[in-house]
Amino acid sequence: MFAGSYDFEVGDKVFVEVPQLNGENKWSMEFFVAFHGDSWKNEQVYFERYPGPNSDIPDIYIRSHYDDSGSNADMVVELHAEPYTTSENPLELRLAPSDISVDKFNWVYAQFNNNKLGLFWSNGAAWREAEKEANGGLHSSDEPFEFGSGEGESQYTMDEVHFALETRQIGGNNFPPKARYGPMSETVMLWHFDEMSGNVIVDESTHGNDGDIDGQGAWEDRDAFEGGGGGPGPGSGGRIGGKVFFDGDLGFVQLHLGLWFVGNQENPDRTEHRGENTPFPPAGVNYSFQDPQITANSGPYFVEAFLDLNNNSFPDDGEPSVLEEAFTNNNSEAFVDLYLSGAFNPPEIVNISPPSDAHEGEDAVINVGIASEAGIANATFEYMIGGSTSLRTIDLGGEEMGGDWAGTIPGSDITNKGLMGTIFVEDFEGQIVASEWVFINVGFDEISIGSTSGETYRMISVPGNLDDKASAIGGLVTQLQEEDRPDDATEYRTFRWNGSDYTETGLARLNPGEAYWIITLDSWTLTGGSGESIDLENPVSISLKTGWNQIGSPYNFTPNLYESEEGTVEKSFYRYTGSGYSTTTTMSPGDGYWIYAYSSTSLKVGFDSGFQLARESVSNQFDWRGNIVARINGVDDIENVFGVMAGASQTWDAADRHEPPVIGDYISVAFDNRHWDERGGFYSTDLHSASAEGHEWPFLLKTNQEGMVSLDFEWTQSLPSDWDVVLIDAVAGIIKDLRADPTYEIACACDNSGRKFVIVTGPPSFTRDALVAYDVVPADYRLAQNFPNPFNAVTTLRFALPEESTVSIIIYDLLGQKIATLADRAYYSSGNHALIWDGHDDLGKMMSTGVYFYRMEALSGGRAVFQDARKLIMLK
Repeated sequence: MFAGSYDFEVGDKVFVEVPQLNGENKWSMEFFVAFHGDSWKNEQVYFERYPGPNSDIPDIYIRSHYDDSGSNADMVVELHAEPYTTSENPLELRLAPSDISVDKFNWVYAQFNNNKLGLFWSNGAAWREAEKEANGGLHSSDEPFEFGSGEGESQYTMDEVHFALETRQIGGNNFPPKARYGPMSETVMLWHFDEMSGNVIVDESTHGNDGDIDGQGAWEDRDAFEGGGGGPGPGSGGRIGGKVFFDGDLGFVQLHLGLWFVGNQENPDRTEHRGENTPFPPAGVNYSFQDPQITANSGPYFVEAFLDLNNNSFPDDGEPSVLEEAFTNNNSEAFVDLYLSGAFNPPEIVNISPPSDAHEGEDAVINVGIASEAGIANATFEYMIGGSTSLRTIDLGGEEMGGDWAGTIPGSDITNKGLMGTIFVEDFEGQIVASEWVFINVGFDEISIGSTSGETYRMISVPGNLDDKASAIGGLVTQLQEEDRPDDATEYRTFRWNGSDYTETGLARLNPGEAYWIITLDSWTLTGGSGESIDLENPVSISLKTGWNQIGSPYNFTPNLYESEEGTVEKSFYRYTGSGYSTTTTMSPGDGYWIYAYSSTSLKVGFDSGFQLARESVSNQFDWRGNIVARINGVDDIENVFGVMAGASQTWDAADRHEPPVIGDYISVAFDNRHWDERGGFYSTDLHSASAEGHEWPFLLKTNQEGMVSLDFEWTQSLPSDWDVVLIDAVAGIIKDLRADPTYEIACACDNSGRKFVIVTGPPSFTRDALVAYDVVPADYRLAQNFPNPFNAVTTLRFALPEESTVSIIIYDLLGQKIATLADRAYYSSGNHALIWDGHDDLGKMMSTGVYFYRMEALSGGRAVFQDARKLIMLK
């Protein structure tokens, strides 16, 4: 069962990092040491650790030296462990020569138990100790422990090194240990030195704190439990043992222990009965079973412990009891700690007093009243900042048996987003209770709303509850006044939708959840004044009127809860980008959004840490889908969705979305569904039933700009391969095959009534009938007068073909010289068509003001079937 130890005299040093000890306020370090003759009279270094890589003074060490300066010569053992001692003033333990075993193992043990630092020594006969009052957590360092120093300062052999996050009951029959340890639940490093070769000392704990040997050490086949270190080793057979823990106060009780060998399901094979006072010592009470039937690498064995309160030698209901499995190691040993519970009621969280005056960036104290019968092992506040699901934790402190406990939330976590969290309390019985959610509002001096770009509209909201609701715009006014600029409509304007149009609002008051338009002459940063974060406990209810509403996030984060009565609200938000709208399903702080309501209702906005985005989405549900993107002069309308999906209808359905109101320079594409019996109007999304034979989407193009409009038709899910998709320009009478070319350009000076188009999709028979119904197939060849005429930028030349033809259209000056070729024997299908001339010749030169002619020639079947010419006037 036993193997070896390690001679450090020629082994130089062994390095090991033990980060588990950092900051702990309960720990122990122990080892066995055998001196080489009178080497104990020399200065010895057993281990030390430094606070940093360049430090000269260690923060932890155990050393010894010989002191013959007084009347009696002693060996002095020194323990230094920051913050309890200093390197110059360590805890000292003086040992007479008779206290020291030479060539046999001596036991050294150091511990800190939250209020007392202790150093202990035993040679198996004598017992010596030194202690001092102390407090705090062990100093933290990333540097390794260094065992030994080589040569003269490590003239010894070491065995059974054990570091743990637990302390033991000292004295009596408990220490020094009479048998080697197995890894226990609190063990962080355990070296048996059984390797007998190599440059690594294996850690038997679960933490992998193996020691790296730097040098050529000597492995020895002597062991601390073969005649040294406190008596003989264990008897014959394997061993199963450990500690029994019980914190209840039941007076003097009978502790019953039982062991079942592998395969036995009847009465226990080994038992032990003894009296114990309760509560047991914090380090527990020992138990041990040794028997030849306990063999290596076997199991499961079962170990039982119970308190026999009625003296019937049987575990009854209500009596603290425990039953655990055990599996032996290579040395035929198993170590199992047994925890008895059931004597105490769980702890109680009596009251919670969150900070009522928490202020952004400042530490805040949370107070909790706790009652406990078993004593409080720990209490924590686990919380998250508003909008985050990342948990943070602070420890609470207070009296062990209960009362007022408190903890400090760092100022870095006190933000204008607010806090929410839960109190957790665990007693020494391992019983844990948790509170309901705790919500903390945070005050702030100012809050960022964002910035404006010069002469560009932006919709804004305030992500908090301002003391002065007008302070956001008021702050802008202050900036203007400080720069001696007028604070009137020449510098800024604000607007809000009144249900049918915009009302100018001047010094707008921004309530949580409301949004306003703003436009400024130059770029400005907008900041709200003092206020408080929005309460996270309950969602904010935002009132909505029938039609379009301007709203924003009341929180300084993106909410994930958006709830309304079913069927009352379109579940899409529209955000203005500066050139047009984009749709989203969430609201970012500081921005404003459009939302459409079918009736007066409310939208509840909030945050739930337990789930992700809860908004509805229709993405990836389409049979097929298209989108229209319209652009002119730097403004756009990029989301105009049409398509087919299951559950949709040819009239209104829940997937359809209204077209939002325009602002500033704009272009708008809207599906014209004013003919619907229910909820008719203009829509940005219009989905049809999958069962229809074919589909028609009339839409209206509006813009307050003049110039070239481009329409791009995108396909995110393809329509059936045998279907046509055509665009009808109702004004020009033009038919465009969008399969062949998904773009269309027109020169537009659209009036308030807009320009009408229709998208037709379906099998060829369906589209032919639709084209006939729209009367867009001409009966004769025709060359129309250009429009506009006169023109100063671009003009459109329209022509009609009753059949497939090859067409040439050329621009000439008054002398008959060719200026520009717009079409050169180009193929066109039957229908109405248009070409655009921008006033440049074929070499790219802009022509001068004057009168020009354009001539058209059409060929069909290889012969000329039509010729015509018209005059146009260019003005610059």
